[in-house]
Amino acid sequence: MRGVILVGGEGTRLRPLTWRRPKAMTPILGRPFLEHMLVFLRDQGVDEIMLALGHQPDAIQRYFGDGGRWGVHLSMAVEPQPLGSGGAIRQFRERLPEPFFAFNGDILTNVRLAPMIARHRETEAAVSIFFIAVDDPSMFGVARLDGDERVLEFVEKPPPGTAPSNWANAGVWLFQPEVLARVPEVQRSMVETELFPELIAAGERVQAFCESCFWVDIGTPARYLDAQLRLLAEPALRILPLRPWPGLAGSEALSAADDPAALPPPVIAPGVELDGPVLLGSGVQIAARARLIGPLAIGDGCRIEAGAVLERAVLWEECTVGAGAHLSGSVLADRCRIGPGAELDVIVAGQAAAVAAGTRLSGRAIEPDEAVI
Repeated sequence: MRGVILVGGEGTRLRPLTWRRPKAMTPILGRPFLEHMLVFLRDQGVDEIMLALGHQPDAIQRYFGDGGRWGVHLSMAVEPQPLGSGGAIRQFRERLPEPFFAFNGDILTNVRLAPMIARHRETEAAVSIFFIAVDDPSMFGVARLDGDERVLEFVEKPPPGTAPSNWANAGVWLFQPEVLARVPEVQRSMVETELFPELIAAGERVQAFCESCFWVDIGTPARYLDAQLRLLAEPALRILPLRPWPGLAGSEALSAADDPAALPPPVIAPGVELDGPVLLGSGVQIAARARLIGPLAIGDGCRIEAGAVLERAVLWEECTVGAGAHLSGSVLADRCRIGPGAELDVIVAGQAAAVAAGTRLSGRAIEPDEAVI
């Protein structure tokens, strides 16, 4: 089956992490986010996948190529200008002669696609939309449904207290190909605010598929961090497996590599406290008396110096955390440097950011290359 993934956005909500890396390439448990999506779709029978690219497409094109490494066939189109969700899907119209899925490029989920397809066919829907119940629907597209889960009304981001339900658009859509004729060509258009309401008004059937399952939007730093911590803590939710590092028996030191034995292992000094699960990249160095309190993810080539404490955090590659520093609830992009004795809580730091020794910070975003003294 065919699918379109929308990965052309600038990832503005995820900044400063996405200034120099597209959102689709931000690491989730040591692998690019988009890699998790491709494997999830392949395993559910969606193996011909089109990527709608826009912002920083080169890194995605180089890494994923034709998709053969993951058992899918990939094709890509770079938007000449931002086309919105509708315009991005519309550009693949000639390659979508049969019912197809479209996916927002910032969600992780284990929704079952086969029952969604069956319900779509049974109801003869023009479009089916996966909905998930949320506590605060004001940040989502929200539906009013009838007793047969037909969508009677679709409201995008209703003001607080005005939503017709708590069923939120979860960014997985199943289209009949003919509905794309309603989407303007080479023009910005949004399915959420234009196509879905237009179909409902025309009497076309827009069908809800409501399921309680794992679902997370990684589009903000807090959600990005929480998603990884949950995947570390709950192995059943992982799409890509983690494996124990050879030679570290009895610990919860995990690797994202297909064959950890082929890579330089982490070097862990005597006296390190490792309370997993902790994902460690290749070549990580952890000095004596450091404490790693999981769930925690540390990327390739990072160095954790003596007595440092890390908990509930994600570090990309080649970061340094100085002696006696304390890092919690935070995300560090590549090559960040945290000085000795610094105390950081709920910090999001862009590439090559630096924090001076002894600095105390809480609830702060640090821009790439910024030095905090």
